[in-house]
Amino acid sequence: MLLILCIMGWSFFGVPAESRKAIAAGENAGTDGNVPEKNIKGEANAPASAENSYAAVSGKYDDPSNYQLSGKDRIVLKAANAFSDSGKPVFKKEEAGRDSVSVCTDEKTEAVSWDFEVNREGLYEIGFEYLTDAEEGSQVQREIWIDHELPFTESGNIAFPRRWYEASKVTKDINGDEVNPLLKQQNEWFTVKATDVDGYTSEPFRYYLENGKHTLTLVSVSGKLSIGEISLIPAEDYPKYREVLKEYKEKDFPEYKGESVVLQGEDADYRSEQILRREYNSDPATQPYQKGQVVLNTIGGYNWRNANQKIEWDFYAPESALYKLNLKVFQNHGEGLNVYRQIAIDGVVPFEEVKEYPLSYSDKWQSVTVSDGKGKPYLFYLSEGKHRISLENKLGKSGYVAREIYSINEDMSTLLRNITKVTGSDPDPNFQYELDEKVPKLMDTMADIRDRYRHLVDYLIKISGKTPTLANSLNTAADQLDYLIRKPEKIPKKLRELTATQSGLSTYAFEIQEQPATIDFLQFATPEKEIKLRKSTLWERAAGTMVNFASSFYKDYDSVLYSRNEAAAAVNQVEVQEQKPVVLDVWVARTKEMGEIIQRLANEDFSTKTGIAVKVNILPAGSVGAVGSVSPLMLSIISGNAPDVALGSDQSTPVELAIRGATRDLSKFSDFDEIRKRFLPEALTPLEYRGGVYALPETMDFSMMFYRKDILEEIGMDVPQTWDDLYYTALPILKQNALDFYMPSDYSPFLYQNGGEYYNADRSALALDSDAAYKAFLQWTENYTIYDIPKTVDVYNHFRIGDVPLVIGGYGDFIKLTYAAPDIYGKWGVTNIPGILQEDGTMDRSNSGAISTICMFSDSDKKEEAWEFAKWWSSAEIQERFSMEVEAVIGLEARWNSANTEAFLSLPWPKEDLPVFREAWDSYKGVPNALGGYYTSRHINNAWTRV
Repeated sequence: MLLILCIMGWSFFGVPAESRKAIAAGENAGTDGNVPEKNIKGEANAPASAENSYAAVSGKYDDPSNYQLSGKDRIVLKAANAFSDSGKPVFKKEEAGRDSVSVCTDEKTEAVSWDFEVNREGLYEIGFEYLTDAEEGSQVQREIWIDHELPFTESGNIAFPRRWYEASKVTKDINGDEVNPLLKQQNEWFTVKATDVDGYTSEPFRYYLENGKHTLTLVSVSGKLSIGEISLIPAEDYPKYREVLKEYKEKDFPEYKGESVVLQGEDADYRSEQILRREYNSDPATQPYQKGQVVLNTIGGYNWRNANQKIEWDFYAPESALYKLNLKVFQNHGEGLNVYRQIAIDGVVPFEEVKEYPLSYSDKWQSVTVSDGKGKPYLFYLSEGKHRISLENKLGKSGYVAREIYSINEDMSTLLRNITKVTGSDPDPNFQYELDEKVPKLMDTMADIRDRYRHLVDYLIKISGKTPTLANSLNTAADQLDYLIRKPEKIPKKLRELTATQSGLSTYAFEIQEQPATIDFLQFATPEKEIKLRKSTLWERAAGTMVNFASSFYKDYDSVLYSRNEAAAAVNQVEVQEQKPVVLDVWVARTKEMGEIIQRLANEDFSTKTGIAVKVNILPAGSVGAVGSVSPLMLSIISGNAPDVALGSDQSTPVELAIRGATRDLSKFSDFDEIRKRFLPEALTPLEYRGGVYALPETMDFSMMFYRKDILEEIGMDVPQTWDDLYYTALPILKQNALDFYMPSDYSPFLYQNGGEYYNADRSALALDSDAAYKAFLQWTENYTIYDIPKTVDVYNHFRIGDVPLVIGGYGDFIKLTYAAPDIYGKWGVTNIPGILQEDGTMDRSNSGAISTICMFSDSDKKEEAWEFAKWWSSAEIQERFSMEVEAVIGLEARWNSANTEAFLSLPWPKEDLPVFREAWDSYKGVPNALGGYYTSRHINNAWTRV
């Protein structure tokens, strides 16, 4: 029956194959070979030019006369005076202890505005008194518009940080190792100034305001936010240390003479993100330390890597005096590069030199006394009493390096595209292309890029005091260009090397924007005391290693179970009656961090509410599947030791095991029909078998199309809406410009869009012998035989570079481009995949994607308890909470694609992307599983390979 799929003798399309080949080659793009001029759709979302950046705009007003304002020129905008053109603002009284009126903003109230008048023109900083919703954990972001326009690009992304504190004590797991306490969000009013979320600028943004009437508008991007008041504060630079020191001497402040005030890093009082938790370091010299046990004795590390992340410590100064500040730091990031922290005392940066203080690279712990370039300590005046010190992540001088690399790479991408327009994507190494004559300003551009690389090398050596690895890579890139300038005939042979170099440098630029550091302790000490770093001895390290090795034989590393009593006491601070609880055995095929979060959530929420204990066992990905190879799950079922619940199974495993009687039919539970409403109906299709449903969806992938706005605008091409648009318009334009399109090799969208199905209604037979199935197969294979779409592409790198500016991908591609491609931020968009126009005028954009599942097993004697856990785990509340915590601990790259639609939509997605997600869901088709269904995919792949 499947042999019909291999017959390629005729076509259902109205255009003959030969004509389609000509179209794909661009032969009908115009008799003169020119591409018709067109504008890309969604022009309002086009990336802002460099002329609109803060660096460019602020440079126009960098005049001393703009800093002559005084405190009396401060302008205060009260919440009660807010108005909105997009809906009536919501006003509240006495919110979170605040007596006066506040105005609430969220996505429903799209924008809130204030009118005001400026009497003295100049530069103003914008400060906010604000309150975040303590029930949320996602980022709160707004746009600031002045007089109905963005004054600069970065003003469209202003963050309002939350503040988190430890709401319980440190607990221990069954191994006696310390476990991080619960973090809760502080429900209080805070103040913040509009600042660069990327950390390139250490000072708050400065807005130039002329005399006269103005309007300030706050546009919602994500999260709920209440505003108490907005202050327009005259801008002023931080004082220089020499000025501050002069003031110290004039006031005759004494130097502190007493014992050092030591603040343990792990005992931080507040942090701006949940990710900033206590960390364990095994060095015996860290404080505190215990051989053979995990003691959470530091804070920061890799989690403390992103711009504007802040950690705060409260302390008591024993007397009014001048203190020096010392940090015990571990910083081995960037292979020779500095990282930077902004130091503030009681919310104020005391002088210019600590607005971005460098922490140098070392592969060992360092004792860093905050001092000038000659090693003379800076002095900090503290009055007797309570104070707060904060360390905030800033890019410092590394920001210039990152921006310059991105700028160079943008020029390099344009250069490479211009070269491939002449040579094609696969140049003939023996052909003389005469590129130096055919590509305008080729030699001048290459020389300019070479010189900029070498300038960065000198700059890096200057700021770091050594030659970091990045400097060597930049030198190599400069030498490579220098060689090609002297021998331009070698350029076609070196295109791949140039592309690889560009990609590597982009990765470096991304990495230096990450600025991690680990803090063991801080101390305020007498200026005259020399602080010596206690280093662990070789014997101490060897002894610690031996004890840790010995303990590894009896510690249960696979389980992260805590006692129900301990968990409840940690959360609720109450005693729980001693009893032997029911313990669910839950296998999780996720990372250790995810497993620990699941365990903690279960302890804090599920176990305390139900009395059912949970033991989470963490396994590698793929270990809870039953398709393709022997797995721990299969062996456990065969041996009669199956878990009660498995999280992270693939979409085929539940039905394959159901056929063999090993998984439980969840549709038999009385409340199943209510639970299934949490998911897309089609997401359950792969989990159905003979009227039963044998798992719940946990995560869900779906297809989208990504496009480079800048490149499509440059070549005058619309985003294709149908496959015909792609084949007959988009591909010819792309090919003429030596560009390409890529999509994964997936039969499903073509089958479903053409009206086909894999199986008949009861899944007792294949339905691939239909005309629709053949038409779909022909369309699928002609993507490669006629239209020359590449079979494999490194989407991340080629989309960034721009030689593949149109790509179909999944959720993972979307996330990677979002978090790991800052060099093309704002230059790309996402839309739905092309579809087929139906006779009734509708568009069929059917797509599919893999799901992971929540399985329950027939051999378990805890049927009801397991079902309670499955319902709890798949609920919107817990999925949202887990999503936020995973992202906080691991980063945006781990954003959870929950199959619970309510939980998925609760995450802080860009507003313009939500309609794309919803339409993709509306068109989502689950691929069914059937008895012997693994033969279906095998034969389809064989047929595709033969064609």
